[in-house]
Amino acid sequence: MPFEPFLLFFFYAALLQASISNLASAFANIQTELTGIRNLSAFFSEHSEADESDKTSASLDKSIPIEIKGLTFSYPGGRVLFRNADLFIPPNSITVIHGPSGSGKSTLINLLLRFYSPVNGSIRFGGIDITEFSRAELRGKISVVTQFHHIFHESLKTNLLVAKPDADEKEIESALKQAHLKEFLKRLPAGLDEVMDPRGKGISGGEKQRICIARFLLRNSPVMVLDEPWSNLDEEARKVLAEVINLSKPSTTILILTHEALPSLAVDQVYHLLEDKGLFVQAEDSEKLNIREMG
Repeated sequence: MPFEPFLLFFFYAALLQASISNLASAFANIQTELTGIRNLSAFFSEHSEADESDKTSASLDKSIPIEIKGLTFSYPGGRVLFRNADLFIPPNSITVIHGPSGSGKSTLINLLLRFYSPVNGSIRFGGIDITEFSRAELRGKISVVTQFHHIFHESLKTNLLVAKPDADEKEIESALKQAHLKEFLKRLPAGLDEVMDPRGKGISGGEKQRICIARFLLRNSPVMVLDEPWSNLDEEARKVLAEVINLSKPSTTILILTHEALPSLAVDQVYHLLEDKGLFVQAEDSEKLNIREMG
């Protein structure tokens, strides 16, 4: 089963989660989610993407540099978020883009995934313009972690396999180990077949967060994009995610977008996203060293 539908689901489920998290009863939750599902169905019916059956498969190796040149983008009738902006992200590196809420960080992710198209400029993966890839192929190269941590009312194994349906037992075990979930697994009466409760019954917030980290690990894409990844994480989950990011660096191009302070990371470069100018400005080395003081 292709991963793209799940990627689309997570983006719009995040929007739903923000609006239903404070509802008092399970019945109200169900009614709201059903409404959201109907809205999503209508959205996909109205916003179907262009047929790309004629796209050729552009090959890339594991190391993928990302280059943004002359990027200009604005929403219809809105302010310009990016204005002739340039950015280069080396392969096998950790790049942080630091900016306040509303500065365009999430919009940049949507541009990378081709949910939106630039007004001007280009985005290249490995020297290839991303429009040369089909959307499904492009999105298959990117793992996205958001501040929302969605769990399905399915078995633990199914919750992991949404990231990689053909993953074998060894891959699942490795992801659980790296996410510090082995002890959690031992406590589950049915093991990997234990059904998870999306509302958190029988599972702590930190365990829920680490399940999502394990899912992220299982995906194992050459490009990782993390949108406000530290928001809503408990201390243990923060440490686990920082460890995962550092261990992934030798084989992965990593982009972190945040407005807050970061835990200890082997960061290669830091950019400020200037909201008033729509540009990326590289931070000084002293700022990079003191990134944990930023926010």
